[in-house]
Amino acid sequence: MLKRIPRELFAYGAKGVNVLGAFVATMIIARLSGPGTVGEYAIAIQTAQLFCVLALGGYDMLFLRQLAGDVRQGNLAGARGLTRQNFRMLLPRILLVTLGYLGLVLVFEWLHFMNLNMASMLVGGAYMALLTVSVFLIIIIRATGQGIIGQVLDGLQSLLLAFCLGGLFLAAAQPSSTQILCLTVICMALTVGAMMVFAGRHYLRWPQPEHPPERPKFQLALPFLSMSVVMALSAWLPLILVEALMTSTEVGQYRVAFQFALTMNVITITGSNFVGPGIAGDFRIGRLDLAWRRYRRTTIISLILAAPLLVPMLAAPELLIHYTFGPDFMAAAGPLRWLAGGQLVSLAVGPVGILQSMAGKERFALLFGTMALVMMAGLMFLLVPLFGLAGAAAAYASAIALRAVLSFWHARRSIKAVEEG
Repeated sequence: MLKRIPRELFAYGAKGVNVLGAFVATMIIARLSGPGTVGEYAIAIQTAQLFCVLALGGYDMLFLRQLAGDVRQGNLAGARGLTRQNFRMLLPRILLVTLGYLGLVLVFEWLHFMNLNMASMLVGGAYMALLTVSVFLIIIIRATGQGIIGQVLDGLQSLLLAFCLGGLFLAAAQPSSTQILCLTVICMALTVGAMMVFAGRHYLRWPQPEHPPERPKFQLALPFLSMSVVMALSAWLPLILVEALMTSTEVGQYRVAFQFALTMNVITITGSNFVGPGIAGDFRIGRLDLAWRRYRRTTIISLILAAPLLVPMLAAPELLIHYTFGPDFMAAAGPLRWLAGGQLVSLAVGPVGILQSMAGKERFALLFGTMALVMMAGLMFLLVPLFGLAGAAAAYASAIALRAVLSFWHARRSIKAVEEG
């Protein structure tokens, strides 16, 4: 077990560099253009990520589980057939969802729904399509045992964007949210190209399958899709409700606080993505004990890595906001403390979602996620008019804490029952 820890730490280190890139990019946008631009950019990106989930259709988790199992068992011909089949299924979905996204943006413009920056939202459609392809490619990279490379490539776009924005900062430019999104799309296109090189290197070496794999049924993907939509809505809904109840300036301030919380969340997601293929293989061969050990080890490492930032987030959020994003964002200090508390609970629970998914318990993850989403929406409508951004953060933190605790309780109970049976 100890022999694997340095490799996991290296994966976290690679992801940490990427997270730093995303943080620096947001900080530069804030310093260059202020809260309003940050808010417009955040809504466009988060909406694109929501529609990316719809384009994936839940088949991404099925693909990861099946591909990791085939590679683990040496069925490389089956892996090639599975990859080709899923890619051919993905392209029409990307086209359909992109058209739906663009149509919805135009309808919002026609109805004058909220005060959204329509140019930024339209550019977000291109980002959504590229992001969907990147998710498919990163699954291939991780399933073939290139976990560390996968972590690096997963955040390459953020690093590229940070360097580009750094150049604008030195030039004392003041880009609009639309211009920043165009730059983001270019960086994502370059990242997808790099992913294609690493994924294609393995795919082309796999032998041709004798028979095409059975087409995955939508009812098998539906639980994954539903769960992913709930998770995406949990990140998207606070921004939209703050925009609807307040303004883009408050959205930008909330997004700054959320950027710190995202750092904590990325630690959990990194651990989940890293151990996901291993846990899938463990379940495939019936080694639930190994799956649980991977999960526990990843949780402990995540807590250790998060502590240096989590403590000041809870103890001195005002200092963090002032010296990173500037005095225009001091309203984010109170919400930051709430978000840090929610992330502390989530980190203590660890990447339990991937454990549930690989164990075939997606319906419970969906149930708990839906309960948390409904709770968050209700609390936001109640608390935001009374407490502003702090109310929005409190609603979000309460919801993710509830989901984390329920998920851990159920996963532990389910695996114990299987082991004893």
